[in-house]
Amino acid sequence: MLSTLLLAGCWSIPLEVQLTGTLLEARDGQGLAGADIAIHDALDVPGATGTTGEGGAFEITVPASQSFFVTFTDEAGGHLPTSFTGLAGSSDVEAEEGTLFLRSVDELALLRAEFAACPQVATEGPVVEGEVRLWLDVEEVDELPTVPDATVVVHDADDNQFAACYLDDKGASLPDGTRTGATGRFAVFGVPEGPLSVAVTWAFAEGVDLTSWYIVRAAPGGVVPMYPAWVEGP
Repeated sequence: MLSTLLLAGCWSIPLEVQLTGTLLEARDGQGLAGADIAIHDALDVPGATGTTGEGGAFEITVPASQSFFVTFTDEAGGHLPTSFTGLAGSSDVEAEEGTLFLRSVDELALLRAEFAACPQVATEGPVVEGEVRLWLDVEEVDELPTVPDATVVVHDADDNQFAACYLDDKGASLPDGTRTGATGRFAVFGVPEGPLSVAVTWAFAEGVDLTSWYIVRAAPGGVVPMYPAWVEGP
């Protein structure tokens, strides 16, 4: 019994770990200093806050062994609250270079123009947007093939559903589109604030649909970029 107690005392499961990374001012932009950072756990409980440093570098505490949400804000610089989902284990986490960035007010206006034919495009509230790609073992995300004929639906905590807007194969906005075109692009306008579930369904084969689920968090007036919202084969 004593040896069991001694062994148990040697193991400690961390409650928190450190998330490090670099925030970019845009998807293909430079690092951005001075942006605010806010962490929420999987139950949407607020956690640590901080600010990006020189070149957009940051280090912040996140809850261990669970999903978490990180939101970056730089209103003074013309950027919207931009949120990402992470998954922490029992050791520190380093965000992959180029995966964390801000969406600007101007970029949201361009997004609305891109999806101008969609009936929901003018709906106020947060936006979930991105592109559906098929997961493969490749070095760069852009090497993943885009997925046409996929559907994206956002669910809130009460299982209210919010359908996506889509583009056709040439990238033109569809007024009544129900699936992604060759670009894989989608946008869901006017979703509720807080934690949301995103269902991405694609036709793997005739009569066989596969669905990938994501948990995201929409900040007030914010954007949730999903590049990629990837799907897997069976």
